Amino acid sequence: MVNLNTNNYPAFVGPKEVGIYLVFNYLKSRLARIYTARHLAKRLIIGVVGFTILAIGVVMMVLPGPAFIVIPIGVGILATEFAWAKRLLRKVEEKLRGQTRKTEYKEESKKKNLPELKLAVESTPDDVAARGNYAMALYQNDNLAESWLQLLAGYRLQPKHRGIAKGIGVLMSEFEQAGVFRVGTPEATIQSKLGPPQQQVDLGSRQRWVYAFLAVDFKSGLLHEIVDLRAGAEDMPEPTEVLSVDLDGRSWQCGSRRKQQVYATAVYFVPNEDVTSWTEQVEIERITGGAQAGSPQEMGQLVVKQVKQRHPDASHRVLNTDENSVIVAFVFPASSSNKERYQLVRLLKGQRDMHRLAYTIKTDELSEETQSRWLNIMKSASLTKIEPNDDGKNEVEDLHEPSDLP
Repeated sequence: MVNLNTNNYPAFVGPKEVGIYLVFNYLKSRLARIYTARHLAKRLIIGVVGFTILAIGVVMMVLPGPAFIVIPIGVGILATEFAWAKRLLRKVEEKLRGQTRKTEYKEESKKKNLPELKLAVESTPDDVAARGNYAMALYQNDNLAESWLQLLAGYRLQPKHRGIAKGIGVLMSEFEQAGVFRVGTPEATIQSKLGPPQQQVDLGSRQRWVYAFLAVDFKSGLLHEIVDLRAGAEDMPEPTEVLSVDLDGRSWQCGSRRKQQVYATAVYFVPNEDVTSWTEQVEIERITGGAQAGSPQEMGQLVVKQVKQRHPDASHRVLNTDENSVIVAFVFPASSSNKERYQLVRLLKGQRDMHRLAYTIKTDELSEETQSRWLNIMKSASLTKIEPNDDGKNEVEDLHEPSDLP
């Protein structure tokens, strides 16, 4: 027998055993290489598929698409082979679970606090802060009607309370977005949503219902416009000209009219669309004293600055400038809830006021034909001077009425 310890073989084996051992080691090394090659191929395939899906998700953050679904799928695929992706996925899951727990806790807290806040109002009914806190809790629990009534009660007690005024403004916006203030809404519907008015005023051709600083004006029992009585909207001077424009013949209907501060705005929609669901809309707005903004170029710079403040991601391009007007095109990127929006805006400088005409469309891509048609419509708009009547007032039925409406 031969001792083979010096060659790293088992001691006291014969030639037959040595041969078997060598064959076994050879097969083992071959299988290891095959396994390594297959594992590398698997990692390569998973890496390519995972990173491709991840890249598509990142692109969808800018372009339309469910990025919040696609990106986690890509990370999940990568996590099957890559430790960094597994760690990232675990952190995201822990964060989501934490957010869920926080949300559930907040929801439970809101509901638990309601009885206490209600008791505080009942025990000290003249405490405006208590009413404000109760109204906020009701709003957070989606009880808008009761929240509105509490805010109105707080306003009667202390009209200049900032928290109450802010809450009323928030609910006014909620009601407006829900279509409560749609032009043509009957009085009975408004009363069912807002309750009985705090004051009723006969304005001759109109009847006005007043809720805090919100005025709802009716004609023949149907809603005509809403007015924010703060900041001088009610004292807005008579217009000196009216904007006239021929639209595209689709019987556009006025969906809302609103006066706020120095702005008088009317919004039009195509048939079967309204403020709650629309793909196209036209806005006509008079800005009292806006002609002081300067030249058309300065007017354009001002409106671009205002848009950028609200929508930093928006892009713009000046399409046309003449002696008294400017036309600007805006593109608003798509979001998870909205398609990309395209908007054409023309500002027309009047004797005292500035007039704004805007067409907005939600679409994946704006066609050249649509853009050209609406650019021509914008260029055709003009200002018509209004002559005052015997009592010095400029009687105009509707300062914002495109000429092709029925």
